[in-house]
Amino acid sequence: MTTTVHSEGDIRILRALAQRIDPGDAGAYNNLGVVFYQKGLYEEAIEQFRRALAIDGKMEVARRNLDIAYHQTGYYDRRIAELIARLRANEDDDDARYSLAEAYFNTGRFDDAIVQYEKLIEKKPGNVRVLLRLGAAEKQRGELKRAIEWFEKARELQPDRPFIYYSLGEILYNQGMNEEAIAHLRKALQLNPSVAEVHHLLSFVYGDIGAADKAAEHAAAAAELNPAATKARANLSLDRYSPAQYVELTGKAATPSVEGHKAFAHYSLGIAFRARGLYEEAKQEFTRGREAGEDPTLIDQAEAELALLEGDADGALARYDALLAKVSGSPKVWNERGVTLHQVGRLDEAEKSYRRALDIDEGYALAWNNIGVAAAHRGDEESAEAAFQRALEIQAELTDARLNLGLLWVLGGRHDSSLQLHRDMLKVDSSRADAWNGLGSAMMAMERFAEARNAFARAVGANPNFPPARYNLSFALARLGEHEDALRETKIALELDPYYTAPRYKLSIDLQYEGGEVWAPELAAPERVAPKDDGVRDFDFDPAELETVFHELEGPEPGEEAPPSETFDLARDHLANGLYDRALVEAARVLREGGDAAEGAVIIGEVYLQRGLYGEALERFEEARALRPDDPQVLAGATRCLLQLDRVDEARLAAEALQPQAGQDVTNLLMVGEALTRSGEAKRAMEVLDLAAQLSPHDPVVHRQIARAALAVGNRRRARDAYRMAIAEDPDFTAARVEFGRLLIEEGAYSEAEAEIRQALELMPTYADGALLLADLLNRQSRGRESVSLLVGFLETEPYNLDALALLGEALLAEGRRRDAEQALVRVVRFDPERPAALFRLGELTAESGRYREALGYWRRLIEAAPDSEYAARARVQARVALGTGSAFEGQTAGSGA
Repeated sequence: MTTTVHSEGDIRILRALAQRIDPGDAGAYNNLGVVFYQKGLYEEAIEQFRRALAIDGKMEVARRNLDIAYHQTGYYDRRIAELIARLRANEDDDDARYSLAEAYFNTGRFDDAIVQYEKLIEKKPGNVRVLLRLGAAEKQRGELKRAIEWFEKARELQPDRPFIYYSLGEILYNQGMNEEAIAHLRKALQLNPSVAEVHHLLSFVYGDIGAADKAAEHAAAAAELNPAATKARANLSLDRYSPAQYVELTGKAATPSVEGHKAFAHYSLGIAFRARGLYEEAKQEFTRGREAGEDPTLIDQAEAELALLEGDADGALARYDALLAKVSGSPKVWNERGVTLHQVGRLDEAEKSYRRALDIDEGYALAWNNIGVAAAHRGDEESAEAAFQRALEIQAELTDARLNLGLLWVLGGRHDSSLQLHRDMLKVDSSRADAWNGLGSAMMAMERFAEARNAFARAVGANPNFPPARYNLSFALARLGEHEDALRETKIALELDPYYTAPRYKLSIDLQYEGGEVWAPELAAPERVAPKDDGVRDFDFDPAELETVFHELEGPEPGEEAPPSETFDLARDHLANGLYDRALVEAARVLREGGDAAEGAVIIGEVYLQRGLYGEALERFEEARALRPDDPQVLAGATRCLLQLDRVDEARLAAEALQPQAGQDVTNLLMVGEALTRSGEAKRAMEVLDLAAQLSPHDPVVHRQIARAALAVGNRRRARDAYRMAIAEDPDFTAARVEFGRLLIEEGAYSEAEAEIRQALELMPTYADGALLLADLLNRQSRGRESVSLLVGFLETEPYNLDALALLGEALLAEGRRRDAEQALVRVVRFDPERPAALFRLGELTAESGRYREALGYWRRLIEAAPDSEYAARARVQARVALGTGSAFEGQTAGSGA
């Protein structure tokens, strides 16, 4: 439960609203409960919802809100423990079991609820109340076919209940089965023509099939029976247990004639709109609230906060100053005024406002957090840390302060402290994307790139739409040489937010805690570097000086007489020892001092090649090639880059130029052989590789390359012999064992293949190709349980490996664990939204559960992403079956007819 930070003065203002409500207005009490709930005053919210129900016992929206408030205060945790204890004492206590099932249902634990409901049905198969709850629970967890089965059983027992037909019609409509839905809904109206909800749903179904007149007819009937059914209503409901906890507009119409209800109805609606990002609608509601005579202080505060969110600093500042003229004792207003000033860089004035907030309420944690940010921006790390720590002493759940402290430690080089802080956060809540992102940032600073990648992957898994995690994941992948995956993550990050910014501190204002962190606008504090002493405060731009700098960097023009050549010995030494940054700096220095341009380009190219920057490396090798066209080292470097970039035809041309220069250099001969093999010239490659084998008959790498070339020309016997020779020369050659295992699988020699792959994994347990190949082999042999165990263990160390996740989904599916399989595949498409196999399989899984709309959504994404693929053709067929028509996805590009 998110704990909110308020001053006593602000709480008194909110509580005073209760005195202005008409004692007979249930809707007003419900709405006040929502306001209290949004502000974190849960006990007060519960009291208001109870008052609403005391006035109107049938007010479903207030009852649902009360359930949610109970959940937030831990009521259900205590209730569940109590009911479990009752059942341990008496297994036949059906009332306790039903109450336990309801408690599970209301807390979103639908699997547990179903277990309890089914035990009740085993004892009393004709209990319609339980059958209906079973149907509702199956519907909530997405098993629509099972839900229909339970509702049908209830219908057989009580065929005259309109609600059952309404429930069936709603599910069928959600499945896209419009005609069947209409039949059930019409039956509900035959039994009771006055059910507004049935008319309302029928208006949507008829609208979907294009029957506009009938849709309008039923919409009018719904509006006549219940005017609130077709429009946003004044009563407010809290979305049940959503992580975002946003406010939805639902429930019965409030009594329009009661003056007390006007105290905050428009204000509440405005807050709801603002939380959803509907700023224009929020403005309109605040304006209406002002016109209706609602509390002016609340309206003024809401409008000031809205101006701050929209970036209107002048407007926000004017409103806050006007507010302070009326309520100068509110630390909340002083703090938000400080944030407004902070956002536009007026740091000293901002800090004064934060201090004023603390003068009024020394325990106002949000202001302490913001003072910490201000100190960090001044470069005063000690004061910043003290302020963040003070904020956390006051309010341990203030995550902004905790994340800011972690960032402060990372930037200050205290990586271990930051690491521990984020780990502690994740022990409390392992689903926090920002905490995983902070953990990954600390690991990146410590150059623990593989662990950083895993942390960023967990952040993306927790929130796929969190741009910082996507960007950081791409950086970690690039540092690990996984450039294709890095490119994909960068593309997704750019779609989410085209502007990457370095990690920043976060300012805190009270509206961020209205209903959960998902509502929180990102009020990232601007970085500001204050000059110390006589530091640089300004500069004049002189183009002539800039030209001089570029001239110095460019070095001498070709043809100019260079000074005596410097040697690259130190740069080469750094390169050999893996000190790539130093090698780069030293090579650049020697070039500036007149060193050989071709030699320098080669060294810089090697640095980029080792870092996985193949395009940049190729540019340097091409520069060197222009100066030394026949240099084997240059040609070999260019060939390697082209192969890495998968530009195989160009690689073949470079290799053909390298071959006459290779002589008896086995490394260069291997390079030529690989280029020829991959470009479709495997026969020529065999000739080159045979020469390499003559020169180095005991080199396992040569034999492995011969095996690859032999496979390319279809000589499997030669390939088998070559792999065996490679393994005989080097029994620890894991890559050769795995490739040999793949060949054996293709030939059906599963036992021998498994032995080779397992031996490879004993040598290198984290070898991804081996683990994935073994999992695939186990799946082929219907050994799903072994495959699941293998993949789960592998994913514990490599959680980002999407191929492993996809295979895990297949293995779980083979084991009949459909829900777990779906979860694994959903995670795959979170990272790779255009992965055809995963999209196709997800479509199948959701269709099998009766969730046809979801299935069609997955198949549509697949067809848009890979229209010419085999999976797209199969998706078109499946979609037509699901829809019962031959017009699925008309207009989509088709690669093959289905």
